[in-house]
Amino acid sequence: MKKFLYVLDDLDKYIAVATLTTTILLLAVQVFSRYVFKLPIAWAEEISRFTFVWAVYMGVSMAARSNEHIRVVAHFKLLFPDNISKKIIIFGDIVTLLFSLVLTVYGVKVLFSLIEYPFTAPVTGISMVWVYAIIPIAFMSLSIRTIQALFRKEPPENSKHLEEGGL
Repeated sequence: MKKFLYVLDDLDKYIAVATLTTTILLLAVQVFSRYVFKLPIAWAEEISRFTFVWAVYMGVSMAARSNEHIRVVAHFKLLFPDNISKKIIIFGDIVTLLFSLVLTVYGVKVLFSLIEYPFTAPVTGISMVWVYAIIPIAFMSLSIRTIQALFRKEPPENSKHLEEGGL
């Protein structure tokens, strides 16, 4: 059970690595095929675009997990006492949580719309449900990571630069 939870906790990392690796490999094969054999592979560009989008969205969850997503906290630490700056950061995390939950709900609505009115990729014929599925998945993952951050007693090791007044 502990191993399962460990894998589940790192699932966003595994998905991001797999999709980014797939993107790089497909683009390398595409470039090689196009310039060496003069045979472009049309589907490789489309699939690499989709996998890159998945990698980026999973990166959002990964950044939130290690408390390195984009937000500026240096000015809070300089302008306000420690207890007030922590409350402002918590407020920001709550706004992030609400925003990601809204995007999760609307992402699911988009998926149901794509199921009801099918839309496929032009070259591969892949249902766009698979491409757009990343939106609710990523923002639900971001919601979970934000909740974890709200209840975390101490910052993760990767976020030491935040304590030093970094961005």
